Amino acid sequence: VINGLLKAESVACSDGAQIRDFMHVTDVASAFVALLRSEIEGAVNIASGQAFTIRQIGEKLIQLVGGQGMVEFGALPKRPDDPDSIIADVGRLQQELGWKPAFSLAEGLADTVRWWQNYKESVNG
Repeated sequence: VINGLLKAESVACSDGAQIRDFMHVTDVASAFVALLRSEIEGAVNIASGQAFTIRQIGEKLIQLVGGQGMVEFGALPKRPDDPDSIIADVGRLQQELGWKPAFSLAEGLADTVRWWQNYKESVNG
């Protein structure tokens, strides 16, 4: 989606009603390191525990790239095997490990857009 928007293209998407739990890759790595350094055993979900619709994320990305391109919500049908909602239970991660993400969704998306902009410049540059 980001690459399409940066190219000022139209990006086909579902209606965007699906709810997802996204987290910045730096936070994923940080949570893994904290977990590996701990004495916690058993299953621990590494995620933000915060829910956003795909539409909310797409709209934020449009804003972050300066209105270039367009996300065409509803251009693709919803896949029958695509769950309506995926949100992790991060109780063990937060309560037993005391870990929380450093990036908000908006900060993580902004950082990711900047990374792709810099990558495209270095490749084309």
